[in-house]
Amino acid sequence: MVENIKILIIVLMFTLIKPTFGQGFPLVLQAENMEVKTSGSAISGGWLLDTNGWIATSINFPETRKYSFEIQVKGTMDYDEWPFMELRIDNLVAGPIIVERTSW
Repeated sequence: MVENIKILIIVLMFTLIKPTFGQGFPLVLQAENMEVKTSGSAISGGWLLDTNGWIATSINFPETRKYSFEIQVKGTMDYDEWPFMELRIDNLVAGPIIVERTSW
């Protein structure tokens, strides 16, 4: 069964997502090429969300099973807090994930 699932990422700054699938994968999704971007702009190596916002895209999973995701992300502290992100798949949330990295 092929499932069309919307992936929504909420984060301040990140580069790409690598969902790891079976046959014909891993699939690399470049943040700057995602279908929906509510704020931010392209930067070298990724997309900068300089205010609260998200990016999203739809992908078709080849089958119903468990999948792994590798997300390359970086951020900077603001008001003594690191940015956070969420990975949402069909509105199910993995996170929040604190982004405590300043480099890819």
